[in-house]
Amino acid sequence: MRSSIKTVFVISFAGTVGITLLLGLFTVSTANRLQSLNSFIGQEVLSGVGAAGRMLGAVEELRIFHAELLHANGKEGVAAETREIIARETTVAALLKDVSNKADSDVERQIAAEAAPLANAYLRDSRTLRTLMLRGNTAEAERLYMGSLDSGFDRLNALLTRFLAYNDRQARKAVNDGSITNRQAQWFIWSSVLLALAGTAAIFLMKLQQVIRPLLRITQSIRRLAEGEMDTPVPEMQAANEFGDLA
Repeated sequence: MRSSIKTVFVISFAGTVGITLLLGLFTVSTANRLQSLNSFIGQEVLSGVGAAGRMLGAVEELRIFHAELLHANGKEGVAAETREIIARETTVAALLKDVSNKADSDVERQIAAEAAPLANAYLRDSRTLRTLMLRGNTAEAERLYMGSLDSGFDRLNALLTRFLAYNDRQARKAVNDGSITNRQAQWFIWSSVLLALAGTAAIFLMKLQQVIRPLLRITQSIRRLAEGEMDTPVPEMQAANEFGDLA
C-alpha cells in the first residue's frame, strides 16, 4: 500500500487537530459546569436571601410604625400612620408568599411553613392595633402592642433570621464548591494541555522519523556511490512512496 510523505504529514496534522478538539470539548464541558454552579448561586441562594431579607426589613418597619402610631398626634396623625401601616402590611403579606415560593429545600420549606401562621397572626394584630387607635382606644392598643404584637414580632424575627442564616450557609457552601470546581477545572485543563502537547509531539516525531530516516539512508548511499562504491545497495527501492520513486 502506497503511503506518501504527504499522507504521513496529513495523518500527523489530523492527529493534532483531534487532540485539540478533545481538549476543546473538555473545556466547554467544564465551563458549562461552572455556569450551572454560578446559576445556582445567583438565582437560588441569593434570591432566597433577598426575599427573606426584604420581609424581615418590612416586618421591622411595620414594628416602627406601630410605635409611631401609638404616639401620633390627633386624628390626622393617626390616619397618616395608619396609611403607612396598611402599606407595610400589604408588603409583608406579598413577601410572605415570595419567601414560601423561593423555599427550595426541606429546611427552608419548614421555616416558611412555621413563619406563615406567625406572620398572619402578626398582621391580624396589626390590623386590630390600627382599629383600636382609630377608635381612640389607646390603652387597649398599648396593651396589644406590648403583648401579642411584641411576642409575635420576636418569633417572626427569629424565624426569618434562621432563614437568612441557612441561606448564608448555602451560599458559603456553593462558593466553596465553586472554588473546588474551579481548581479541579484548572488542573484538568493544564493536564490536558500537557497531554495534548506530549501526544502531538509524539505523533510528529514518529512521523518525522518515517521521513528523516529513509532520507538519511538514501543520502548516505548516494555519497558512497559518488565516491565510487558501485556495489553500495540503494535503500528504500521497494518503498511505496516518494522515497521509492527517488531510489
